[in-house]
Amino acid sequence: MNQILKIMGDAILSSWIWQFTVDWFHPVISGIVMFFLFRIIVRKSRIRSFLISLGSQIISLGLLSIIAIGVLVHIFGWEFDPLDPYEGIKQIAMFQPSMTLGLFYAISQTLFYILISFFVDINLLGWCAVSWLSNGIGAMISYLFISIAEIMKYTG
Repeated sequence: MNQILKIMGDAILSSWIWQFTVDWFHPVISGIVMFFLFRIIVRKSRIRSFLISLGSQIISLGLLSIIAIGVLVHIFGWEFDPLDPYEGIKQIAMFQPSMTLGLFYAISQTLFYILISFFVDINLLGWCAVSWLSNGIGAMISYLFISIAEIMKYTG
C-alpha cells in the first residue's frame, strides 16, 4: 500500500511540474476546446460556455496546485528527486505526461461538476462528456505542439 501511495504522489507532483515547465498551455487549449464543445454539444450560450470553461480550468489548476504543493510538499514533505536527473527524460515519452495531466484535469472537473449538480440542475452526463473529450483533445494537441517544438529544437 505504501508503494502505491508513493507512485500516486510522484505522479501528481510530476504532473504539476510537467504543467508548469513544458505543458503550460494545456489549460488554454483544453479551455478553448471545452468552450466549443459546450456550445455544440450542451447548447450553452457563449457567456455561459466561457464561464464554465474558465471556471473548470481554474478549479483543476487550483486543485492540482493545492494537492501537489500544499499537501504533498508542505504537509508531507514529499520529495521527488530521481538519482539521475536525465533518467526520467530517457524513460518517459512526451505523450504519457500530457495524457496524465489531461486525466487529472478530467477527473477533477468531473468531481467539480458532480458537486455543482447537487445545487444546480445540469446535464451531468453532457458536462462530463465535454470535460473528458476536451481534456483528451487538449492533451493530444499539447503533445503535438511539444513534439513540433522538440523537432524544431534539434533541426535548427
